[in-house]
Amino acid sequence: MSAACGVARPGGTVSAGHWVEDRGYHRTLTLLVFFAVLLSIVPDGFNYTRSDDFAGAVERTPGVLSRVQWLPFFAVAGWIVLRRMRLALALLPYLNWAFLLLILLASASVLWSYDPAVTLRRVIKVVGVVMIALAFQLASWTPERFTQALRGALAVCVIASILLVVVAPQNGIHQSTLYELQGAWRGITPHKNTFGQLGCLTALFWLHGGLTRQTTRTAALLGVALGLFATVMSRSSTNLILFLLCAFVLFACLLTPRALRDLRVYLVSALFLVALLYGVLLLMGFPGYTELMTPVADAFGKDVTLSSRTLIWALAWEEFLSRPWLGIGFEAFWLEGPDTPAADLLRALRFDVASTHNGYLEMAVSLGSVGVLLMIGSNLFYGWMIIKVAPIDRGLFAINAALLLLQLIVNMMESFILRPIAAEFFVTTLAMMNLSRRLLEDRLDRYRPRAVDLPSAGG
Repeated sequence: MSAACGVARPGGTVSAGHWVEDRGYHRTLTLLVFFAVLLSIVPDGFNYTRSDDFAGAVERTPGVLSRVQWLPFFAVAGWIVLRRMRLALALLPYLNWAFLLLILLASASVLWSYDPAVTLRRVIKVVGVVMIALAFQLASWTPERFTQALRGALAVCVIASILLVVVAPQNGIHQSTLYELQGAWRGITPHKNTFGQLGCLTALFWLHGGLTRQTTRTAALLGVALGLFATVMSRSSTNLILFLLCAFVLFACLLTPRALRDLRVYLVSALFLVALLYGVLLLMGFPGYTELMTPVADAFGKDVTLSSRTLIWALAWEEFLSRPWLGIGFEAFWLEGPDTPAADLLRALRFDVASTHNGYLEMAVSLGSVGVLLMIGSNLFYGWMIIKVAPIDRGLFAINAALLLLQLIVNMMESFILRPIAAEFFVTTLAMMNLSRRLLEDRLDRYRPRAVDLPSAGG
């Protein structure tokens, strides 16, 4: 088995045994991460013709480019996994098993899906994205490598978006007549919300780099400024507030006084519980909801229905009750056509949507109660992994805690769980896989031989 920890030590020392440094596929994996980020934020098939719509349904007959654009990268990732199969098998017990079971359920839903072809295509993309995240952990690995690769990839995508706005503003800025889209930047992404999410993630990872000293202070400030500029120009108040919340988590995890460091896990857990409580109350529509939620909605720049999301949720709940156990099939609800499962819901709403704008309801409609339970289990398992890494690696504890909070909140208003066309899904999957590798490394460290001093030549 190869490992990322080098055997040669400064000062004339070397480890006994056969632990060797694995520097294979370093550039290949960096490029894989970049293209995974890029393809997750651009329109599927690079089709910008529907980008000014508020939302678009899933195409049942996508173009050739949409079908094949991911395949070369999936093939390279699969090849690396095959070349590092022993290490992949060693990593397997440390992965998020609830997450893997959720993917297995999505794959099995081809058997009962309303449109098996659409479900199969989407499952292939999900498995391929997870394969890229897994491959990244199997060669040239160090604990901070995934944050380094993502910082660069996210920043390049933001810069490319700004250049597109300068060179071709008719493409980089929404030309829609909808009020909330007028003048909003979208860059190389299909929608202002996607561009805002890209900016939020960019600012978050560069802030983490500065706090952990993986980058210089100047570089970190520039990276945060770049990400926040993108978020502001997207006019996405939600993503701006999300960045502030996640930044608070980073500061709490990394700058906590030594005497209070044992309380970090409890502090972050309390923040998660508040976020979940808010989500439950939001979905229940409890008495006094309007009066209590109006200030919150105003803070996010929304109306009290959160841009009609509560109307969508009510109708989606009825769809879930019609198929409560296994749902209609993964990604098989929001399809184009007058006779598709979402047709009645869209006629009732009288405007176009392409998701329930809530990850839990989206999962309920697609994969039923079983899918929702596995989704909740995946989040709980991820939280448990974060708690386990807290005493081992503060940097990974901090960024994963921030990403879990981001996942919990965003999935209350959007849906990106198992969505390969959402940057959050790939970033969170990569971070979770890296966490698994860090826990494996901690276990392997107990068995690695200690370094032994070599006698000098003049001995």
